[in-house]
Parts: sequence; C-alpha cells; structure tokens
Amino acid sequence: MDVTCDYSLNPCIINYCNKGFNRIAQVSETQTGYFLGDALGSLRQIVDPQAEILLAQSYSPYSKGHSSFGDYETAYSYTGEMTDGTGLVKLRARYANCAPPERSGVG
Repeated sequence: MDVTCDYSLNPCIINYCNKGFNRIAQVSETQTGYFLGDALGSLRQIVDPQAEILLAQSYSPYSKGHSSFGDYETAYSYTGEMTDGTGLVKLRARYANCAPPERSGVG
C-alpha cells in the first residue's frame, strides 16, 4: 500500500499522511509529528523526526477522560478518531463523550 499525503499551499491548514486507513503523520508548515498508537488505535504519543516526544496521552477505560503531556495539538485521540468542535469523539457510526465525569461535592 502506498503512503498518501494531503498537502496544501495554505500554511494555516494542517495535513495528514495516511497508509491505508492508518494515519501516520500530521504535517504543518513548522512541524511534522508522527503518530504512535496502541492496539485499540488510540493515539498514545506523537514524536518529531528525531523521536523526541511532542505529546503523550493516556486514557481510562471506555474513554472516560484522559490525561496528556505536551503542547502539540491534534484532533485525534481515543481509538484514533477525531474529536470535533463539540468535544465529542466521532466514532464513524456514533459519537462518544470522552470528557472526564464531573464530580459533585458529595463523597
């Protein structure tokens, strides 16, 4: 399978490189980040071409929130899918609310 990259002349647009259905890189005018995932396809780390970690993420079961380290920005996270403007993860046929549960003062 060939690697395909969607490039744009507009520097404000972030582009992605894919191998089949697998996203392998996010390319912007100033930086390239390579995606490292787990067996579920969730994005765990993004590294630069020198293998320096730009972003590290961890998830609790069933995507009930996650923690991240680093300031690299991407819309992809749990199961490798995109988080849209509403904060929900688009799981192709349905959406998932991956935000941490809100805690009340009880307990």
